Amino acid sequence: MSTTPAAAVHTAARLGFTDGELYDRARPDFPSELIALVRAGAKTEAAGLHVLEVASGTGKFTALLEAAGLARPPHRLLCVEPSAGFRAAFAARFPGVECVAGDATHLPPAGPFDVVCAAQAFHWFADAASLRSLHGALRRGGQLLLVWNMEDDAEPWVRDLRAVYEAFDGAVPQYRTGAWRAVFDDAAASGAAELFELPLVHTRVRRDVRVPDFEAVWLRVLSKSYVQALPEADRNDLRRRVLAVLERHKESIRRDTDGQILYPYVTDAYVAVAK
Repeated sequence: MSTTPAAAVHTAARLGFTDGELYDRARPDFPSELIALVRAGAKTEAAGLHVLEVASGTGKFTALLEAAGLARPPHRLLCVEPSAGFRAAFAARFPGVECVAGDATHLPPAGPFDVVCAAQAFHWFADAASLRSLHGALRRGGQLLLVWNMEDDAEPWVRDLRAVYEAFDGAVPQYRTGAWRAVFDDAAASGAAELFELPLVHTRVRRDVRVPDFEAVWLRVLSKSYVQALPEADRNDLRRRVLAVLERHKESIRRDTDGQILYPYVTDAYVAVAK
């Protein structure tokens, strides 16, 4: 079993991602359209698909893989997660799926895999060492799949909401900044050009995620690592400001026939094929 030195995990992630129950309750799942991208990594249609999920968290993306039957023979699913709290939440939700301690540079020697995926995670370890380690877990022609859910700020209430809480993210790695791309954009320096067919192939899915009320929207904000790390007084003030934004936009926020809030999301997926 792989072990993870504390220094191998970004401090903000190590301190901010400890409450697995909150994360699992607050974060959205992933759209079913992504399964086609996972299945595309199979060597042949008849062969079982071997999948490694890195930084699996509480299993938000794992749920999609399990529902597609990829955790059962002839397929194989192995998950790796550095947070003990998240692994505990994972084990409670998926007792039949193996999830071991580790991170992108401390992977179990269980490959090669057809697909290595990281959902809502690669921005935390987007460097040359991690990329080489992920490539080392793949067979030649296997696929690296990077996925992110993101609140869609095309709607004014989401745009105003994000402006309130993103003011606190500081220097914390974030998908939205695009800094994670540097390891691929400077492919010669990072070694990415030797490891993967580039450029990355991008797929985007737009959808609405149903949440019951304003408190559920706040919990989504609270589940962010940098919000968890705030002093209690600052978190309480942020909660007040978040709820004020929602109250100000309450007439324009779309709801379904049951009154649930339709929270707009985009899901971005990127695929790189291993050389």
